[in-house]
Amino acid sequence: MERFLVGRGYAYLIKTLRLYAQSGQANRAAVLRSMALGTDQPQVWAMLHDLLKYFDDNQWPEAMRRTIYMHLVDRMVKGGDVAQTDTLWNEAMAWATEREDRPMQAWLLFAGSQLDHRRQDLYRARDRANDALKLFGALEDKLKLGEVHSHLAMIELADGNPNAALDQAQKAEDVAGIPPMKAQAEFVRGHVARRNKKNPEA
Repeated sequence: MERFLVGRGYAYLIKTLRLYAQSGQANRAAVLRSMALGTDQPQVWAMLHDLLKYFDDNQWPEAMRRTIYMHLVDRMVKGGDVAQTDTLWNEAMAWATEREDRPMQAWLLFAGSQLDHRRQDLYRARDRANDALKLFGALEDKLKLGEVHSHLAMIELADGNPNAALDQAQKAEDVAGIPPMKAQAEFVRGHVARRNKKNPEA
């Protein structure tokens, strides 16, 4: 079953893991689970979230919960149902807040801002991004600070504030001057130049 059927879908993976577990082959089940996670299939992360939810009497490692929340939120923010993503986000934030996990709280605020931007709630997107900035600043995470400033630049562009967008792009470049951040800053400048009909600068 592992060799011929697991690759065809989530249901075969579950059956194979159960068979291994019932036959006392816990090590093989763990290896197969790790291989499934390594392929980064979205349904596997959803499966693991369901396991945490329905078998809450187990002492799941906190690092495992954190990883599952972050992977699943990241995927759903980019393309999942908005209402379901909100529910998952609130669950993950409550878990992180209870444990005073500041890095995860900052990451979730950034992810929430990206979700707000996707649904065109620019006011809330800006608000959550600024909250993320405060936490990442306290953590002295310059790379994340740069990413959030770049994100804020896109929010300002969408909201029709070209000067604010340029300011955020410059901040991103100043705080984390790596090639991706510089490229994003140039993209913002080019976009503003096109809006101003300054084609040579674009």
